[in-house]
Amino acid sequence: MMGSRAVLACAALSSFCALATSVRWNGGLTELELVNTHLSLRPGERGAQAIALAAGELADELVLAGDLNCTPRSACYRQLSGTLRVAAAGPSWPSRLPILQLDHLLYRGELALGSAAVVSTPLARRA
Repeated sequence: MMGSRAVLACAALSSFCALATSVRWNGGLTELELVNTHLSLRPGERGAQAIALAAGELADELVLAGDLNCTPRSACYRQLSGTLRVAAAGPSWPSRLPILQLDHLLYRGELALGSAAVVSTPLARRA
């Protein structure tokens, strides 16, 4: 069953941070929030977006996925992964010969991760 959708705005920023969708399952007893984002290429703006996402009022059951435009060693990534578990998938950029992981999947709650992988097909490289 689908729930609500919202664009999460970042304070003092002109662009949005993420698109959030709530999904109810388990007979409507559990709400899972799916958040997709593509953070800015500008370090200062990206940091502000990460802070806004980390401070946002998001559900206890959460999946945050997207192009964070930062590596696991960056301050932006540490800001987000401090309260979330990491699904390590591997390098994803550049698409033809990936050497850096800029795309990430983070989650929290009672979710159990089965597996995580970078999809490497011609169609995925066009996306």
